Amino acid sequence: MNKVITIGREHGSGGRAVGTIIAEKLGIECYDTRIITEAAKRSGINEKLFHAYNERSTDSLLYSLAMSVKVVPGISWEDQNRSLPEQICKAQFEVIKEFAQKPCVIVGRCADYILDDTISKCRVFIRAEKADRIARIMETYQVSAKDAEHMISRTDKERSSYYHFYTNQRWSDCRNYDLCLSTSGISIQDAADLIINYMEKKSC
Repeated sequence: MNKVITIGREHGSGGRAVGTIIAEKLGIECYDTRIITEAAKRSGINEKLFHAYNERSTDSLLYSLAMSVKVVPGISWEDQNRSLPEQICKAQFEVIKEFAQKPCVIVGRCADYILDDTISKCRVFIRAEKADRIARIMETYQVSAKDAEHMISRTDKERSSYYHFYTNQRWSDCRNYDLCLSTSGISIQDAADLIINYMEKKSC
């Protein structure tokens, strides 16, 4: 299957795990935090800074400035005029574009948007009911229900803001994806199988 699968996901939906299983079944790579490691190595920027800005938007002033110069994939920024968040974002986008030259799974980081039509891709968004997400986070991170709910609210807000900042589109809008899937009521394994089956039956 000669495609790149991009996965946007609500926090606690199991999206990363789904991506990992898809990659294992198809015999391809799954890229998530490895994008950060590679981008940090190539850019020379401390990896801790990449984690600090990981799928987080910048302040509203920088957003306004970015939009005024049309920050879109492929734009050429002059190094001396580029903010640290822009440098970090651009380094990750360049790594994503390179990884996408071969079939792979890419989790998050606006990959569905930044990969142009020369890349054959299937854009997936994974969600789940809030109760299921809370339960998964409680089990994964060994936290209370209250803390899990706070993690969901904070992380989803950060991912949504990040996506809107760099794409000027809504993160959870189904029109931005080829397939939107809820993991509530089905296993992570079944979710991965459904996505693979969809890709086999439809040319994304």
